[in-house]
Amino acid sequence: MLSKILKYDFKYVNRTLIPLYLIVVGLCCLTRGLTIWAESFKLLEIISFFTNLLGLIAIVGLLFFTIFVCFMRFYQSIFKDEGYLTLVLPVPRAKILLAKLITMLVYSFITVMVIFGSLCIMYYSLELQANIKQIVDLFKEVLIPGLLLIYAQYANYFMIFMAAYALGQLRVKNKGSMAVLAGISIYMIMQVINLLVLFILTSVKSNFLELIDKQDLPAIRLLLYTILGVNIFFIISNYLIANYALNKKLDLE
Repeated sequence: MLSKILKYDFKYVNRTLIPLYLIVVGLCCLTRGLTIWAESFKLLEIISFFTNLLGLIAIVGLLFFTIFVCFMRFYQSIFKDEGYLTLVLPVPRAKILLAKLITMLVYSFITVMVIFGSLCIMYYSLELQANIKQIVDLFKEVLIPGLLLIYAQYANYFMIFMAAYALGQLRVKNKGSMAVLAGISIYMIMQVINLLVLFILTSVKSNFLELIDKQDLPAIRLLLYTILGVNIFFIISNYLIANYALNKKLDLE
C-alpha cells in the first residue's frame, strides 16, 4: 500500500517539478549559448547577463520550491478533500507520513542533481574542473559527512513544516497561528539541543573548539557526524510528533 501512496505522490510532484526542471535547464542552456555567442556579438553580453542572473535565481528558488511542492502534497492529500480518500485507505497514518517524507527525499535529491547539472551547463570549463578537483582533494575527508549533513538539514526543514502544521490541528480555532507557534517552538528547541550537544563535545574534549579553529580534520569530521546524528534524531522526532498529532485529532478543511 505504501507503494501506491508513493505512486500518486510522485505523480502529483512530477506535474509541477518536471516542467520546472526543464525550464531551469533550458534557461541555463540559453545562457551558455548566449555567453559563447557574446564573444562575437557584444550586444548579447547584456542579454547573457540577465539570463545568467535569472538562471541563478531559478536555481536557488528550485531548492525552496521543491520543499513547498512536497509540503503542498502533504497538505492537500491529508487535510483537503483528497484526505477523505487518503484516510480511508487500510494503512496507518504513520505510513502516509512516511510516503511524504520519502517523496521529499527523492525529489530533493533529483533537484540537487538538476542544479548541479545546470551549473555545469552554465559555467563548465577545464579550469573550473581543475579547481573543483582541488577543492574535492582538499576536503575529501569531510566531503561525505558534509554533504550528508546538508541533505539531512534540508529534509529536517520539511519535517518541521509537517510537524508544526500537524500540531496546529490540535486547536479548534486559530490553527494557522498554532502551527506557526509550534514551528517556532520546535526550531528553538532544536537550537537548544544543538548548543547542548556542542557543550557536551567541548566538555568531553576541552580543546575541541581550538582544534576546529585550527581546521583539524578529525575534529571537523567528529563535529559533522555528530551534527548529522542530531539532525537524523530531529527528523525522526518531528516525524513522530506529526504522527502523534494526526492520530490525536484531524479536521479536514
